[in-house]
Amino acid sequence: LSDLCTKDLVTIYPDQSLLMALHKLNKHKISRLLVVSRINKKRLLGIITAEDIVNRFGFHLKDDSKADLINQFITSRESKNS
Repeated sequence: LSDLCTKDLVTIYPDQSLLMALHKLNKHKISRLLVVSRINKKRLLGIITAEDIVNRFGFHLKDDSKADLINQFITSRESKNS
C-alpha cells in the first residue's frame, strides 16, 4: 500500500481563499487538497476538491474539463489584477 501513496502532500489552511486553492490545484495538477490546521499541520480538518470549488462558483460541469475551467478562472483573475 505504501507504494501507491503520495509522499508529497499538498495542503491548504482553512483561512486561505478559494483562489489560492485553485492556484494550488492547478500548479500541482491535482484534483483535491488536504485542509489542515495552522496550529498542528498533522491535523486533517477536511478535503476540498476542484469540483467543490467549481460548484461553489456556480459552474455546472458539462463539456469543459475541471482542469480547463480552473485554468480559465485563474487566467481571468490574473489578467484582471495586471
